[in-house]
Amino acid sequence: MNSARDYELYKNIIPMVHSINVRICAEGIEEKEWLLKMKEMKVDYLQGYYFGRPCGKEQFLQQYVSGINVK
Repeated sequence: MNSARDYELYKNIIPMVHSINVRICAEGIEEKEWLLKMKEMKVDYLQGYYFGRPCGKEQFLQQYVSGINVK
């Protein structure tokens, strides 16, 4: 999502992939702006540092399974 060209590419690829009943996971979401644009384009799943950094099992269970700090 570094340029208008990237945005246009995503905007055209996502509907094409959805047209064959495939779900899309956008990786590398690092900023709220990227999150909002991907949601606007109806990406099915999102992941990236915006949601959290890699962590160990215990920290994951503590933060995400209990619902703490989930965006």
